[in-house]
Amino acid sequence: MLATVLLLSGRYADALRATDKLPHEHPNWYVYRSVIAARAGNRAEAVAILDSMRAFAGDSAHLQYAEMRAQMGDHDGAIEELRAALKFRDPGLSLVPQDALFDPLRADPRFRALLRDLNFPVA
Repeated sequence: MLATVLLLSGRYADALRATDKLPHEHPNWYVYRSVIAARAGNRAEAVAILDSMRAFAGDSAHLQYAEMRAQMGDHDGAIEELRAALKFRDPGLSLVPQDALFDPLRADPRFRALLRDLNFPVA
């Protein structure tokens, strides 16, 4: 939780230090490192981290891939990953409406449709 709060507060160096205390196989270790890289303008590093997680986690982490891609500004890729998460019935989908990492997608009609498909109210 500390890494989450620090990340969302824009305290990236502190968030990175907190993230590095997580086991390296923890999904948030990959997500936060990728998001920090993306927000720092290092898209190549963000993509490399996503690719590394994909090699490790395969189809078990489409929701996390969507978070990373949303933060990279890849709306098409993020929506594609969210659809895959839905196909694989990712339990984390229940958190999508309040997940701040999806903020870049909030105005995208495809994201709003996905929320409706999940039976969440769309404002």
